[in-house]
Amino acid sequence: MNRLIHLYLTIVFIACLSGSVAGQGYESAVGIRFGYPTAVTYKKHFSEKTAVDLFAGFVSSHYWSSFDAGLIIQFHYPIEVANVDNLNWYWGLGGRVSFWNYNDRFYRYYYYRYWDQEDKGTGFGIMGNVGAQYTFDDLPLNVSIDWMPGFMIHGIYYHRGFTGSYGGVTARYVLSR
Repeated sequence: MNRLIHLYLTIVFIACLSGSVAGQGYESAVGIRFGYPTAVTYKKHFSEKTAVDLFAGFVSSHYWSSFDAGLIIQFHYPIEVANVDNLNWYWGLGGRVSFWNYNDRFYRYYYYRYWDQEDKGTGFGIMGNVGAQYTFDDLPLNVSIDWMPGFMIHGIYYHRGFTGSYGGVTARYVLSR
């Protein structure tokens, strides 16, 4: 039930965003990031070089799971390749929040230990973003690949400090050009 509520709030938040400034081949797009986390993503260009990327998704393991949401302000620059338009690289800065649930019963059984630990909480941090994207001229499709290193300021003990595992491949449907 909580996952449905989080998904509903994410969709409502995305639907509330609007604007009219075109960016690198498109103005706004929505899609899915396949990676860490697997997430719904919405990208909105405010100028030729400036965009905001919002994401919300789930991460899980044998003994923990989390719902992560973030916002990154990106700065886009064209990649000059002969006969290729709408190819860009970008970098950005932003933040994220994680709502996590930890349960180490897996390790208790695996290592024959006799304790049972459960915990829940909220973590937050700052994150960067570097990647490349391409927008097709003939299709309403944008694809990108990125890496999102971060620094968790508050969170579960094993999830504080540098986090370099975020990022992935994204496919977005272009809503407006």
